[in-house]
Amino acid sequence: MFSKLVVALALASFSLAYGVTSPGESQNWTTVGPQSATWKRESTDPKTFAAFLTNEDRKALPQNNQLLAGSVDGTTGRVQFEPPQGGWPEGNGFRVNFCRDADSPEAILAQSNDFTISPSGVGSGGVGPLEGAPQAQDLDVHATEKSNGAMARGAFEAAKDGLMGLMGFLALMAV
Repeated sequence: MFSKLVVALALASFSLAYGVTSPGESQNWTTVGPQSATWKRESTDPKTFAAFLTNEDRKALPQNNQLLAGSVDGTTGRVQFEPPQGGWPEGNGFRVNFCRDADSPEAILAQSNDFTISPSGVGSGGVGPLEGAPQAQDLDVHATEKSNGAMARGAFEAAKDGLMGLMGFLALMAV
């Protein structure tokens, strides 16, 4: 019975995490200028995160996990990313990953839905820049090629961290 309670509570804790609200299926980006991301945050989420642009298609994004910002203030709920060196790539199937830090693209806290990056003027339904949104700084612009298992490792790490936190909480409650 206790193991069922632990599993239920662990699963419930995963629903309390960053939720990327844009970009997404109907809110795409263009290849021109800064591009925006928005999210919802729970009080238990880390206050900062790193943001990476990803795409499984190596023709669209030759090196996966392109760092967009090394440290984003998660309490603001929105940010504008400056174009990476060489400009925004073009294509379908992009996602923005919110990760623990700039050195851990596999430690995914949240992930956007798939979106398209298209040339300006093409009916993209783009999000575009948000007025007043903080500007992300490319402090450490480097792309890191990760294996296909990076996503699974990130999910495992998040699950492990959530379970460890839950077990600590339950241990305190038992005292």
